[in-house]
Order: sequence, then C-alpha cells, then structure tokens
Amino acid sequence: MEQKYISSFGQVQRLLFDFEATLKQRGISIEQGSDLGRIGLAVIDLFERGKAPQLQNPREDLRRYVADILGVRTFMTKVVSLRTHPDFVQLLPHLP
Repeated sequence: MEQKYISSFGQVQRLLFDFEATLKQRGISIEQGSDLGRIGLAVIDLFERGKAPQLQNPREDLRRYVADILGVRTFMTKVVSLRTHPDFVQLLPHLP
C-alpha cells in the first residue's frame, strides 16, 4: 500500500481542521448532531484517546468509527485539495 493512503488519527484530525477552516472561509459550518459533526468528534476523541492510555479500552471495537472516518477522510481530502481551484465555488451548494 502506498504511504499516501495511510493516515494516523492525528493526520486525519489536522485534515478535519483544514476542512472546517475551508468551510468557514465560505460561511459554512459543520452542524452539531449531523453525521459529519458526529464523525468529526469521533476523530478528535480517538486521537485524544490514543495519547492517553488510561482512556483506552482494549475491548472496544473501533471498526464502527474507522469505516465512517475513512469515508469522510476521502471526502475532506478532495474538498481541501480543491479549495484554491477557480471553480471551487461550484462545489459550495453540495457542502454541508
């Protein structure tokens, strides 16, 4: 597998913050309680738990989070990479 497809929760959290900043620049916010908001909170939560062993539960099945995070990671990567494209404005009606 190529390295560009491997992400840590820290990398995904940085991407999440870049994505959120990209949206805010265009007057769009991620709504609390939305699927995107829920997944964003999961990214932050899992990153923080990774830094604090006392918060980790070795019996917890993280697959339910990872599937959602990977799907949103791909979406966020595309949006952030296109933010300076002259036609980015055409994406705005399709963003949260």
